Amino acid sequence: MTGILQWAATYALSALYYFVFWVFSRGNAINGGNDLSPIFDWFNIINAVGLFPISSMWFRNILHKVGHQTHLGGLPMDRGNGPTYFTPLKNGNQSRFILGGIDTALFKNAELLVIYLINYVVALPLFILLSLSQLFGWQLFERIILAIEKYRYQEKMKLAEFVKPIDVDEITRLFNEHQAGIVFIGSPDDVMSRMIAERIIGAGKLNSVVIHYFDVAKATDEQNQMVLSKLHLYSSPNQLPALVRIGSDGSVSPVDFDRIDEVIRLWAENPDK
Repeated sequence: MTGILQWAATYALSALYYFVFWVFSRGNAINGGNDLSPIFDWFNIINAVGLFPISSMWFRNILHKVGHQTHLGGLPMDRGNGPTYFTPLKNGNQSRFILGGIDTALFKNAELLVIYLINYVVALPLFILLSLSQLFGWQLFERIILAIEKYRYQEKMKLAEFVKPIDVDEITRLFNEHQAGIVFIGSPDDVMSRMIAERIIGAGKLNSVVIHYFDVAKATDEQNQMVLSKLHLYSSPNQLPALVRIGSDGSVSPVDFDRIDEVIRLWAENPDK
C-alpha cells in the first residue's frame, strides 16, 4: 500500500511539473518562439509519464537501501523541535503570527520541490546512468551515497559535544576502575549505526550525558571481539550497533534502541541506575 501511495504522489508531482513546463512552452510559442516547441512538448510528456517517475522512485530506493538520512522530513506544521511553524507574538490584547524561520516545514517543502524539479529536468541522463550502473554492476550511486553518508556520520560523531571516542584500553579501564557509563558501539559502514547516531547524539546533548563511542571500523577483528566479550555481547561486529550501560559494579545492561531517549534521560537523573 505504501508503494502505491508513493507512486501516486510521484505521478501527482510529475503532473505538476508537466503543467509548469507546458505553460512555459505555450508562452514561448505565443511570443514567437522557435519551431522546437512540438518536440519539447513530446519530450515533456515522455518525461512526465515515464522518465521522471521511474528515475525518481529508482533513486529513492537506492537512498533507502544505502541508509540515507534525509533532513527534509517532518510534519507540515512542525519546526522539528516541538514548536509549531508559526510563532505567536503578543501585542497588547492581540496575537499575530510570524514565520518560524528557514528551518520550518514551508521552507523544507519548498526545498523538496526544488530538488524534485532538478530531478525532473535531468530525468533522462539520470535514467540512463541508473540503467548503465544496474546493467554493468557499477553501483555508481550506491558508492557515492554511501561515501557521503559515512563522511557525514564520522563528522557528526567527531563534532558531537557529548560523544567521547574510546578505544579498547579505555573500555578495559572502565571495567577495571569500575567507572559507570553508557557505551555506543557502531561503525560508519553500518546502516543502523548511522540511523540511530542522531538520536544518541541528541539525547546526550539534551541531558548533558557523555556517551562513550567505540568505532568498530578503527579496530581489528580481535579487538572488536575483545570489546564484545567485555560487554557480554557475544555477536560478530556485523550484527552491531550496540548501546549498553556499564554499572559501577561492572554490570552490563543492553539498551533497547526504542528506549534510547528514556534511558539517557534516566541516566542523567540518576547515573548508574
